[in-house]
Amino acid sequence: IAVAASGAVHVVWEQGEELYHSYRLADGWSAPAPVTVGESPALAVAGDGSVHLAFVNEFGGNYEIYHVRWNGSTWSLPRNVSRTSSGVSSLPDIAVAPDGTVHIVWTDTSPGYPVIYHARGYPGPFETMPVPNARGSAPALALTAGQGGGVDVHVAWQDSDGGAPMEIYYAVLE
Repeated sequence: IAVAASGAVHVVWEQGEELYHSYRLADGWSAPAPVTVGESPALAVAGDGSVHLAFVNEFGGNYEIYHVRWNGSTWSLPRNVSRTSSGVSSLPDIAVAPDGTVHIVWTDTSPGYPVIYHARGYPGPFETMPVPNARGSAPALALTAGQGGGVDVHVAWQDSDGGAPMEIYYAVLE
């Protein structure tokens, strides 16, 4: 779920192997419409009202993180954000900075263990990098105003640190 500054409420969910989108304006809900094939949707609305969706899709046995944008009438073609050749990319979260830059975090097992990755981009190409010292899963993402006009990227995730109970870890990327 994501809410635009205009008050429009957007929801995306998975049903079967497809993702569906519906939105609510003052006069009620839109009819559910298919977006793409995928799972684990995460949704954010930009300041201009465009809706950004991160999700997982399996293609050729490889699970990747993808991004699409809804401009109010159509969805863009999916763009591969994670671009890994092995391992599983999963559990994305997404946020949009005031300047329109899209930030996405997810868990990736390409190095042989779960690592938290961060990507930023759109409308240009996504720059992807692991979050320093961030092993674990289920990342969550938030943005705040940074010094000098940029944004600070807040990332939290869970990890079991050698079989112990799950702990929550946190980092700020500037």
